[in-house]
Amino acid sequence: MVAIENTQIVLASRPVADIDPKTTFRVQKESLSGELGPNEILVKVLYISLDPAMRGWMRDVRSYIRPVRIDEVMRSADVAQVIKSNNTNYKVGDLVRATCGWQEYAVLKPSEDLVKIKAFPGVSPSTYLGVLGMTGLTAYFGLYEVGEIVKKGGPNCTVVVSGAAGATGMVAAQIAKHVFGCRVIGIAGSPDKCDYLVKELGLDAALNYKSKTFFKDLCAVTPKLIDIFFDNTGGDILDACLRRIAFKGRIIVCGAISTYNDATPKGPAYYSALITQRARMEGFIVFDYAKQYGKAIEDMSQWIKEGKLQSRETIVHGIESAPEALVKLFRGDNTGKMLVKVAEEDSRSLRSASGIGLSEGAPAFGAPAGFEKQTGNIRVLQYSKNGQYLAWATPECVKVMDAQSLEVIQEIAVKDIIEIDFSPKGTFLSTWMRQIKTEDGSHKNMSIYEVKTGQELTSFSQKSQNNWNVQWTDDEAYCARMVSNEVHFWEPKNLTKTPFTKLRQEGMSQFSLSPGKSTSVAVFFGERKGAPAMVRIYSITNFTVPLASKSFFKADRVQMIWNQLGTNVLVWATTDHDKTGKSYYGETNLYYLAVAGNFDCRVPIDGLIHDVAWAPASKDFVVIHGQMPSPKTTLFDHRANAVHEFGRDARNTIKWNPCGRILVLAGFGNLAGTMDFWDRKTLKKIASVSARDTTACEWSPDNRHILTATLSPRLRVDNGYKIWHYTGTLVHTEELNELYQVSWRPAAPELYAIRSALSPAPKPTANSAVAAAKPAPARAMGAYRPPQARGTPAPSLFTDASANNTSASATSNAAADANLSKAALKNKKKRENAKKNKDSEDGALASTPAAPTAGSGANSPARSNTPRPNSNNNSSNNNKSKPQNGALLPATTTSASSQMTETEKKIRNVTKKLKQIHELKEKQAAGETLELTQLQKITAEAALLKELEALKI
Repeated sequence: MVAIENTQIVLASRPVADIDPKTTFRVQKESLSGELGPNEILVKVLYISLDPAMRGWMRDVRSYIRPVRIDEVMRSADVAQVIKSNNTNYKVGDLVRATCGWQEYAVLKPSEDLVKIKAFPGVSPSTYLGVLGMTGLTAYFGLYEVGEIVKKGGPNCTVVVSGAAGATGMVAAQIAKHVFGCRVIGIAGSPDKCDYLVKELGLDAALNYKSKTFFKDLCAVTPKLIDIFFDNTGGDILDACLRRIAFKGRIIVCGAISTYNDATPKGPAYYSALITQRARMEGFIVFDYAKQYGKAIEDMSQWIKEGKLQSRETIVHGIESAPEALVKLFRGDNTGKMLVKVAEEDSRSLRSASGIGLSEGAPAFGAPAGFEKQTGNIRVLQYSKNGQYLAWATPECVKVMDAQSLEVIQEIAVKDIIEIDFSPKGTFLSTWMRQIKTEDGSHKNMSIYEVKTGQELTSFSQKSQNNWNVQWTDDEAYCARMVSNEVHFWEPKNLTKTPFTKLRQEGMSQFSLSPGKSTSVAVFFGERKGAPAMVRIYSITNFTVPLASKSFFKADRVQMIWNQLGTNVLVWATTDHDKTGKSYYGETNLYYLAVAGNFDCRVPIDGLIHDVAWAPASKDFVVIHGQMPSPKTTLFDHRANAVHEFGRDARNTIKWNPCGRILVLAGFGNLAGTMDFWDRKTLKKIASVSARDTTACEWSPDNRHILTATLSPRLRVDNGYKIWHYTGTLVHTEELNELYQVSWRPAAPELYAIRSALSPAPKPTANSAVAAAKPAPARAMGAYRPPQARGTPAPSLFTDASANNTSASATSNAAADANLSKAALKNKKKRENAKKNKDSEDGALASTPAAPTAGSGANSPARSNTPRPNSNNNSSNNNKSKPQNGALLPATTTSASSQMTETEKKIRNVTKKLKQIHELKEKQAAGETLELTQLQKITAEAALLKELEALKI
């Protein structure tokens, strides 16, 4: 193992009163060689526990544990992961609770402090620093051993807990209330915390000790006095409860956080109540009961499963955040356990010809312990969006594994599944198989299951594999799918019943649900009978009036791209053919709609669109547009104004890292594979690397690493994956035979906020260093040539044409016309005019949707240069047939115009004029100079619109 740079925080000086993070602590770096002695293990720290006791450890006084020395790593209880081991009792990947201190890595020897832990479904490893850690054990033994709650507990026992919104008090209050059925009053420091204690944890009452009427309120809620007082705080709260202690009452003292920063702590003023009430006040240290930890953890684990114990955590991120977070702990800014998240158990899953494999993250990159490799024909692999579950399909069944404990928790006996997907919170699992033809066409090949029970909740008939799954709202309150011209909505609890509601709109062909808290639904209507295409946005609670709408021409289909907040949507519109002859890929346009209905526009771009991506912050977006081989890349703000150009290069892929700080612009598919890393904050390029033959690309949740892979069957040679740091360093590489899928385990982006100063690159692993040293195989390079132009001289149509230049198609046509006789030229013009008239007739040609793209189970190829967005329609009922040679099918064998009424013909003619005006306005907006007759035509738009409205009445 290469040397590891280890960040540590040490005690620099002993505070006299309040802690000053800048003078009390110091950040330093050390290098760990990775070499281990006998029985030693090397661990990566995941979570650091922040506790009030740390203030006492900084004092150079006699205590139950020696003080932390100056220049020593600050002591803390931690959860860590083994990344190297010389101890047979600890394997790589094991999770342990240990005293590592404020540092990123530690070398440990077996001791009483080193305990192997095992996560179970739905419980984070951080729980072993809270409910199942020292804080939870303190609450448990305080109530059992000092408070004698087994004897006193019950509905007639009144328990008061100070610091009840803190880590220890929260557990004590819940045990007293939900395990022993006592009447429990919590004391906290804000109205919000008091509301949480009553409404979420179910306490009988909660008091704000900062209130001027605190003691009066305490008397009101303790008419029969206090039988057990669990005290974390000391000071005035202890005095108030001493005045209300019952006869033979018990006062459990486990802390006095309100006095820790006092230069001269004060004693209780009403200790005489202990005499008059024959009460007992006793302090204790949790270490006194170390031999009973096993029983306590077993009990509390069971209470968690039964729902009697809830945990809440306040988490800060990054080891350097620890000093300031400790100050916040003493200010009472936390609710529940205060933790520092240092690192993630980042891992990757992969599917190859040999089965499924898992790999841990940096710096070990080893296989996790406890995972039994799945071999055989694995058809598809899928993580839940929250990273809680990993599911895969075999020819015989679908298995669901808890991604933390690596235990298979569900096996669904359903055969021949080739697509699977989870709902946003991982509550439901959808599956799809190829439809089997039956006489009545009733085979229901798409099903939804509840993950916890494995029960099938409902099923549908879904022919198309393209967009096969239902769409969910982020909160899983509703799911939806399209059936003919309707979008059906269900509540999950009533999936077996008729839809909860329906959105009915004639001509609707696609829909898309927005992310975010207030869900909207965007629907697309294609061009019909000369009328323009349209996108409308509705609230899912009101389909009567749209929130926003936008009409436009040149749209056979669209892709609706929402920002993460669900407040704005980009509509990427595509046609099958480019009538100007500039592109054989068709025409593309981009439109912007605000859900609020206060803004919409056409995004000003040049040429074809190759990729579009919102920044995670939802305030700006990037578009790659223009002719290959050197399209433009432009950054637009929240009002579609171009604010930065990233230059021209052979690119077709945009990848934002999860927090939006780093932007990757790349050219994959049949491009050279160059990846440019840009800093969004400074708009400067960080690095540029070559990732040839990349067919899949994905950022790690940690914001710092990006994975590129070469997958089968797109490419059957050089399969494998590479992990890059955003500084351009190749950190790790693996070569595998027939790799079909590889993906990161998802995690919340906020867990890995990038600091203001970008972190340096880590040292690469040995195999990546070797791979980086290999010379790239020689490859004949040249200018990009589209497939239809290869082997012929490069015409001028593959360069951007200015407004004053004649189009390439017109130039080539003029050259061809010069070689024709007069009679042939006359006949050619007649044919062209006839074709134009036919194209303008309504219904002459059927609109053709995009060919279905393969889903995850069919190994989707990397993005090509073809700028055709996928359909968002998840119903096969709206798919029109398309011959394999790409020819369009006639909609009817008779002339559509001959069947029109006079009014319909007038509507067609007016709409045609409006379309021409729309095109003229687009040219004008692009800076093109219009003739006087064209300008006059634009002025007639208002009159034409009124005429159109009158005709439709």
